[in-house]
Amino acid sequence: MGGLEVAVACACAGIVVGVFTLTGLGLKFSMLLTDLAHGQLFPLLVLTMVASLILGTGLPTVPTYLLLAVLVGPALINMGVPALAAHLFLFYFGVISDMTPPLAISAYVAAGIAGADPLRTTFVATRFGLAAYLIPFMFVYDPALILVGSWGQIIWGATVSVVGVVGLAAGLQGYLVRPLDMGRRLGLFLASVLVIFPETWTTVFGLVFVIGVVFDQIVRRGAPRQPSYGDGPRLRA
Repeated sequence: MGGLEVAVACACAGIVVGVFTLTGLGLKFSMLLTDLAHGQLFPLLVLTMVASLILGTGLPTVPTYLLLAVLVGPALINMGVPALAAHLFLFYFGVISDMTPPLAISAYVAAGIAGADPLRTTFVATRFGLAAYLIPFMFVYDPALILVGSWGQIIWGATVSVVGVVGLAAGLQGYLVRPLDMGRRLGLFLASVLVIFPETWTTVFGLVFVIGVVFDQIVRRGAPRQPSYGDGPRLRA
Protein backbone atom coordinates (compact mmCIF):
# COMPACT_ATOMS: atom_id res chain seq x y z
CA MET A 1 0.00 0.00 0.00
CA GLY A 2 2.83 2.36 0.88
CA GLY A 3 4.54 1.62 -2.45
CA LEU A 4 1.33 2.44 -4.30
CA GLU A 5 1.09 5.85 -2.63
CA VAL A 6 4.69 6.64 -3.57
CA ALA A 7 4.07 5.52 -7.16
CA VAL A 8 1.00 7.74 -7.50
CA ALA A 9 2.86 10.68 -5.99
CA CYS A 10 5.79 10.19 -8.35
CA ALA A 11 3.42 9.91 -11.33
CA CYS A 12 1.70 13.18 -10.42
CA ALA A 13 5.04 14.87 -9.88
CA GLY A 14 6.26 13.49 -13.19
CA ILE A 15 3.37 15.19 -14.99
CA VAL A 16 4.19 18.51 -13.35
CA VAL A 17 7.91 18.14 -14.08
CA GLY A 18 7.14 17.21 -17.68
CA VAL A 19 5.04 20.33 -18.14
CA PHE A 20 7.80 22.54 -16.74
CA THR A 21 10.42 20.80 -18.90
CA LEU A 22 8.46 21.00 -22.17
CA THR A 23 7.51 24.65 -21.66
CA GLY A 24 11.00 25.65 -20.55
CA LEU A 25 9.61 27.19 -17.38
CA GLY A 26 12.07 25.27 -15.20
CA LEU A 27 15.11 26.88 -16.83
CA LYS A 28 13.48 30.31 -16.82
CA PHE A 29 12.61 29.99 -13.13
CA SER A 30 16.22 29.20 -12.22
CA MET A 31 17.48 32.09 -14.34
CA LEU A 32 14.95 34.42 -12.70
CA LEU A 33 16.20 33.51 -9.21
CA THR A 34 19.82 34.00 -10.29
CA ASP A 35 19.04 37.43 -11.79
CA LEU A 36 17.17 38.55 -8.67
CA ALA A 37 20.12 37.49 -6.51
CA HIS A 38 22.55 39.51 -8.70
CA GLY A 39 25.04 36.65 -8.64
CA GLN A 40 25.31 36.58 -4.82
CA LEU A 41 24.98 33.26 -3.00
CA PHE A 42 23.23 34.38 0.19
CA PRO A 43 20.36 36.27 -1.56
CA LEU A 44 19.97 33.27 -3.87
CA LEU A 45 19.69 30.94 -0.86
CA VAL A 46 17.05 33.20 0.71
CA LEU A 47 15.06 33.35 -2.53
CA THR A 48 15.40 29.59 -2.93
CA MET A 49 14.17 29.09 0.63
CA VAL A 50 11.08 31.23 -0.03
CA ALA A 51 10.39 29.45 -3.32
CA SER A 52 10.78 26.05 -1.67
CA LEU A 53 8.43 26.95 1.18
CA ILE A 54 5.80 28.19 -1.28
CA LEU A 55 6.10 25.41 -3.85
CA GLY A 56 6.21 22.74 -1.15
CA THR A 57 3.01 23.92 0.51
CA GLY A 58 0.42 21.17 0.62
CA LEU A 59 2.44 18.64 -1.39
CA PRO A 60 3.77 15.28 -0.15
CA THR A 61 7.51 14.96 0.37
CA VAL A 62 8.44 13.10 -2.82
CA PRO A 63 6.58 15.38 -5.30
CA THR A 64 7.90 18.42 -3.42
CA TYR A 65 11.50 17.31 -3.86
CA LEU A 66 11.07 16.37 -7.52
CA LEU A 67 9.42 19.68 -8.31
CA LEU A 68 12.05 21.73 -6.49
CA ALA A 69 14.94 19.75 -7.99
CA VAL A 70 13.76 20.70 -11.48
CA LEU A 71 12.74 24.30 -10.83
CA VAL A 72 15.23 25.56 -8.23
CA GLY A 73 18.09 23.07 -8.13
CA PRO A 74 19.92 24.27 -11.27
CA ALA A 75 20.18 27.83 -9.88
CA LEU A 76 22.07 26.62 -6.79
CA ILE A 77 24.34 24.25 -8.70
CA ASN A 78 25.20 26.95 -11.26
CA MET A 79 26.20 29.21 -8.35
CA GLY A 80 28.81 26.65 -7.27
CA VAL A 81 26.91 24.90 -4.48
CA PRO A 82 27.83 21.17 -4.32
CA ALA A 83 25.08 19.01 -5.81
CA LEU A 84 24.47 17.06 -2.59
CA ALA A 85 24.23 20.23 -0.49
CA ALA A 86 21.94 21.89 -3.05
CA HIS A 87 19.51 18.97 -3.16
CA LEU A 88 19.51 18.58 0.63
CA PHE A 89 18.80 22.32 0.92
CA LEU A 90 15.75 21.97 -1.32
CA PHE A 91 14.55 18.79 0.34
CA TYR A 92 14.93 20.27 3.82
CA PHE A 93 12.87 23.37 3.09
CA GLY A 94 10.35 21.37 1.11
CA VAL A 95 9.69 19.32 4.24
CA ILE A 96 9.76 22.35 6.59
CA SER A 97 6.97 23.92 4.50
CA ASP A 98 4.57 21.56 6.29
CA MET A 99 5.08 23.52 9.53
CA THR A 100 5.41 26.99 8.02
CA PRO A 101 2.47 29.42 8.30
CA PRO A 102 -0.06 30.09 6.97
CA LEU A 103 -0.91 26.56 5.77
CA ALA A 104 1.31 24.36 8.00
CA ILE A 105 -0.48 21.09 7.32
CA SER A 106 1.38 19.09 9.97
CA ALA A 107 0.65 21.69 12.66
CA TYR A 108 -3.04 21.76 11.75
CA VAL A 109 -3.22 17.96 11.89
CA ALA A 110 -1.49 17.94 15.27
CA ALA A 111 -3.86 20.65 16.54
CA GLY A 112 -6.84 18.57 15.42
CA ILE A 113 -5.54 15.51 17.26
CA ALA A 114 -4.78 17.48 20.43
CA GLY A 115 -7.92 19.60 20.28
CA ALA A 116 -5.84 22.79 20.36
CA ASP A 117 -6.18 26.07 18.52
CA PRO A 118 -4.76 25.49 14.99
CA LEU A 119 -3.34 28.98 14.43
CA ARG A 120 -1.65 29.13 17.82
CA THR A 121 -0.25 25.63 17.32
CA THR A 122 1.17 26.72 13.96
CA PHE A 123 3.08 29.68 15.38
CA VAL A 124 4.30 27.71 18.41
CA ALA A 125 5.57 24.94 16.12
CA THR A 126 7.37 27.52 13.97
CA ARG A 127 8.98 29.11 17.02
CA PHE A 128 10.11 25.76 18.41
CA GLY A 129 11.49 24.68 15.03
CA LEU A 130 13.07 27.98 14.02
CA ALA A 131 16.55 26.47 14.36
CA ALA A 132 15.65 24.13 11.51
CA TYR A 133 15.49 27.12 9.15
CA LEU A 134 19.22 27.80 9.73
CA ILE A 135 20.54 24.25 9.38
CA PRO A 136 20.30 24.11 5.54
CA PHE A 137 22.33 27.32 5.31
CA MET A 138 24.97 25.71 7.52
CA PHE A 139 25.64 22.73 5.30
CA VAL A 140 25.64 24.88 2.16
CA TYR A 141 28.33 27.16 3.60
CA ASP A 142 30.16 24.29 5.33
CA PRO A 143 29.97 21.01 3.34
CA ALA A 144 31.80 19.27 6.20
CA LEU A 145 28.38 18.87 7.84
CA ILE A 146 27.44 16.44 5.08
CA LEU A 147 30.77 14.61 5.53
CA VAL A 148 32.59 16.37 2.68
CA GLY A 149 36.13 17.18 3.82
CA SER A 150 38.75 15.96 6.25
CA TRP A 151 37.99 14.60 9.72
CA GLY A 152 39.23 17.82 11.29
CA GLN A 153 36.87 19.91 9.15
CA ILE A 154 33.96 17.58 9.90
CA ILE A 155 34.54 17.73 13.68
CA TRP A 156 34.99 21.51 13.63
CA GLY A 157 31.88 22.03 11.49
CA ALA A 158 29.77 19.76 13.71
CA THR A 159 30.97 21.53 16.87
CA VAL A 160 30.26 24.99 15.49
CA SER A 161 26.80 23.93 14.30
CA VAL A 162 25.85 22.37 17.64
CA VAL A 163 26.91 25.51 19.50
CA GLY A 164 24.99 27.70 17.06
CA VAL A 165 21.79 25.66 17.25
CA VAL A 166 21.92 25.47 21.06
CA GLY A 167 22.49 29.22 21.26
CA LEU A 168 19.61 29.92 18.90
CA ALA A 169 17.23 27.62 20.80
CA ALA A 170 18.23 29.20 24.12
CA GLY A 171 17.75 32.70 22.73
CA LEU A 172 14.29 31.85 21.43
CA GLN A 173 13.11 30.06 24.57
CA GLY A 174 14.70 32.45 27.06
CA TYR A 175 16.40 29.74 29.08
CA LEU A 176 19.85 28.15 29.03
CA VAL A 177 21.13 27.11 32.44
CA ARG A 178 18.81 29.62 34.08
CA PRO A 179 16.33 32.19 32.74
CA LEU A 180 17.83 34.70 30.30
CA ASP A 181 17.11 38.41 30.15
CA MET A 182 16.14 40.06 26.88
CA GLY A 183 19.65 41.38 26.17
CA ARG A 184 21.25 37.94 26.40
CA ARG A 185 18.45 36.38 24.37
CA LEU A 186 18.95 38.88 21.55
CA GLY A 187 22.72 38.46 21.72
CA LEU A 188 22.45 34.67 21.51
CA PHE A 189 20.13 34.92 18.54
CA LEU A 190 22.45 37.26 16.61
CA ALA A 191 25.57 35.26 17.54
CA SER A 192 23.93 32.03 16.36
CA VAL A 193 23.11 33.61 13.02
CA LEU A 194 26.73 34.78 12.64
CA VAL A 195 27.98 31.22 13.20
CA ILE A 196 26.53 30.02 9.87
CA PHE A 197 28.64 32.42 7.78
CA PRO A 198 31.92 31.02 6.45
CA GLU A 199 34.06 34.00 7.48
CA THR A 200 36.38 33.10 10.34
CA TRP A 201 35.81 36.26 12.37
CA THR A 202 32.02 35.88 12.38
CA THR A 203 32.25 32.25 13.45
CA VAL A 204 34.78 32.99 16.19
CA PHE A 205 32.74 35.97 17.45
CA GLY A 206 29.58 33.88 17.58
CA LEU A 207 31.28 31.00 19.37
CA VAL A 208 32.95 33.27 21.92
CA PHE A 209 29.70 35.05 22.70
CA VAL A 210 27.67 31.83 23.09
CA ILE A 211 30.34 30.18 25.25
CA GLY A 212 30.64 33.37 27.32
CA VAL A 213 26.89 33.39 28.00
CA VAL A 214 27.00 29.70 28.97
CA PHE A 215 29.86 30.37 31.39
CA ASP A 216 28.03 33.38 32.82
CA GLN A 217 24.90 31.30 33.32
CA ILE A 218 26.83 28.53 35.09
CA VAL A 219 28.52 31.04 37.42
CA ARG A 220 25.22 32.74 38.23
CA ARG A 221 23.31 29.49 38.60
CA GLY A 222 23.69 29.40 42.36
CA ALA A 223 22.71 33.05 42.80
CA PRO A 224 19.20 33.65 44.12
CA ARG A 225 16.71 34.56 41.44
CA GLN A 226 15.35 38.07 41.68
CA PRO A 227 11.59 38.03 42.20
CA SER A 228 9.55 39.55 39.42
CA TYR A 229 6.03 40.86 39.26
CA GLY A 230 3.55 38.04 39.47
CA ASP A 231 5.80 35.63 41.41
CA GLY A 232 4.57 34.12 44.63
CA PRO A 233 1.11 34.05 46.20
CA ARG A 234 -1.16 37.02 45.87
CA LEU A 235 -2.94 38.59 48.81
CA ARG A 236 -6.63 38.78 48.68
CA ALA A 237 -8.51 41.74 50.04
